[in-house]
Amino acid sequence: MTGRGESNMAGKPKSATGPTCAMKLRCFYLFGVYATLTAIAVACAQREGGPITVDNAFISELPPGQTQAAAYMKIRNDSKVSQPLNYVHSPIADYIEIHRNIYQDGVMQMRPVKKVTVNPGETRVLAPGGFHLMLFGVYDNLRAGDEFELTLEFETGVVVTTNVAVKPH
Repeated sequence: MTGRGESNMAGKPKSATGPTCAMKLRCFYLFGVYATLTAIAVACAQREGGPITVDNAFISELPPGQTQAAAYMKIRNDSKVSQPLNYVHSPIADYIEIHRNIYQDGVMQMRPVKKVTVNPGETRVLAPGGFHLMLFGVYDNLRAGDEFELTLEFETGVVVTTNVAVKPH
């Protein structure tokens, strides 16, 4: 066929093949709404004063050549659900593990654990002699007065980044 009213082999006008402009706009709009809501949820989880707060985070100054450090802090859960902490990372360390000191058979032992849970309304204290974070492969020669970022990720999707102070040894 030629001229006006030209059609494809199925007898439909050529302009009707494929998604219409309105359909494309609708998909683009829905994607934008989804992306915006996701960004808002992440921002709310990461903002200070959110469901999880971290206070008094510190490590002791490292002697020259030492590449391991223990980090201590207070983690407060103001949400209505338990918050299992299961992943921690920082740009200054190769990897970080959650550890717990236990007294077993007359000997104090340090053991890695998969997670530490902070229950609703609870403040979990990571301190010497109990739960703490072990930083391995510390890159920087950290000195008293320095600070670095540490990110805590919880199973519920909450992510908190905090500054860790380096205190004199």
